[in-house]
Amino acid sequence: MPAQAEQSGQSFPEFAVPAGHTIDSYFEEVCRAGFEKRLQTAIQHLKDRGLLRKTEADYRERLEREIDCIKQMKFPGYFLIVWDFIRYAKEHEIPVGPGRGSAAGSLVAYVMEITDIDPLQTSCSSSAF
Repeated sequence: MPAQAEQSGQSFPEFAVPAGHTIDSYFEEVCRAGFEKRLQTAIQHLKDRGLLRKTEADYRERLEREIDCIKQMKFPGYFLIVWDFIRYAKEHEIPVGPGRGSAAGSLVAYVMEITDIDPLQTSCSSSAF
């Protein structure tokens, strides 16, 4: 299904989600799966080396806060669209930049692999959240 502009005041296309999902539930699923992946790889690597600055509980609390905020702002579709573009680019070895704007400093962007900057490790405080 091709992307279509919504008439709800948002100027970005609608993201088609898999059957059985709403835009919010799919966004949460992608975020949680990405968090588990980061937890087992990059975050665990830092923990093993004694370099992890925050606890797993800190990560989980911030992720929940950001997911809730993004859903309240009705931006899950935006994040899924950006995630889809970045994922496609990486899979096809197309260079991508580090990210821009306040969302680039979010834990959600990190766990979705939109960015590779861990905001809790770098003390990045996204003003959007």
